[in-house]
Amino acid sequence: MKPLNLSPSLFGVDLRQLGQDWAQALALMARWPGVRWLTPHFATRLRLPQGGQITCLEKNGHTQVLPGLQDTPYVGLVLPDDLVLWRNLKLPGLKGDELDAAVRLEVDRLNPFPADELLWAQRTQTASDAGQQVQLALTSTRLVADHLAKDSDKQRQSGLIPAAMTEVWAQHPATGQYMVFSGFGETTRWQRTLRWRNVNLLLVALIVAVGLAAAVTPSLQLRYRVQQAHDEFTQLQTQAAPAVKAREQMSQLNNKVQQLQALVGQRMVPEHVLLLLTRYIPEDTYILVLDIKESTVNITGVTPNATALMQHLGKQPGITKVKAPNAARRERDREVFNIEFVLTPTQEETATQATAATGSKP
Repeated sequence: MKPLNLSPSLFGVDLRQLGQDWAQALALMARWPGVRWLTPHFATRLRLPQGGQITCLEKNGHTQVLPGLQDTPYVGLVLPDDLVLWRNLKLPGLKGDELDAAVRLEVDRLNPFPADELLWAQRTQTASDAGQQVQLALTSTRLVADHLAKDSDKQRQSGLIPAAMTEVWAQHPATGQYMVFSGFGETTRWQRTLRWRNVNLLLVALIVAVGLAAAVTPSLQLRYRVQQAHDEFTQLQTQAAPAVKAREQMSQLNNKVQQLQALVGQRMVPEHVLLLLTRYIPEDTYILVLDIKESTVNITGVTPNATALMQHLGKQPGITKVKAPNAARRERDREVFNIEFVLTPTQEETATQATAATGSKP
């Protein structure tokens, strides 16, 4: 008779191993920056062996002493140094259950207390793929219980009411780092932390779901409207094909007209240039040669003072870049000059040029 297999499995998959892998995955997810940012942390007020008090915050496996005393519903007690045994372990790069099993073996080997009284806590100092440094704190449940009872009696004698749930902490004498022992009042604080983290994650998931719904719904409606508009446009395009063709022809003709107008506006009309020169050139100056190339005008003539003429032209509106390609030469009481400048007509002058080029009267 074939023996029954009582191990939890489904389709050849070990459900117990699957649960461990899932728990390990959730523990790794809890270390993500986004999840850690959504995880609240609550401080604990600790009573020190020497009689003082501090406020300490446990966050991501590390502890941090906060400045001053803050109001918090969680209280704890730091064990004296003579009640805690500290050990450092060097382990290979293990994770999850493998790391816990290796630490448990070392704890059993280093334990000086009875097995049923063992109480220990661990903290990973440095971790890498090559190895990791683990710090252990060992003590006895009987010693902790006696110390808690003495502390409660001391508070009653001082007129204080002992806390119902007191956390048990330990401070490393060399590094000053704090560590929490499990199984005492810290369970209430951890449960509250997990509860509020789940609430925050649920709120984030709800916000994401609402955002996706708000983003998808208009998109679907818009897709339907686009499809409907496309069908109507296709039908309208078929009906309006002759009109569209005529419009394209008219648009091409309009572009040609605009190009012609721009060309006419940019070209210098000789009659207009002569009109401006007549306005700008003094009475005692005569132009013998006039050369127009686009907006550049080159004039050659005679004048009493070529330098004064260049300065006079440079002050006139629309005339820039006045220069003398050839030096002026003196003949009797006059100078023969050769001056070149750029003529930029104003808006009114441009309209006059276009009118003159088309042959219409202003």
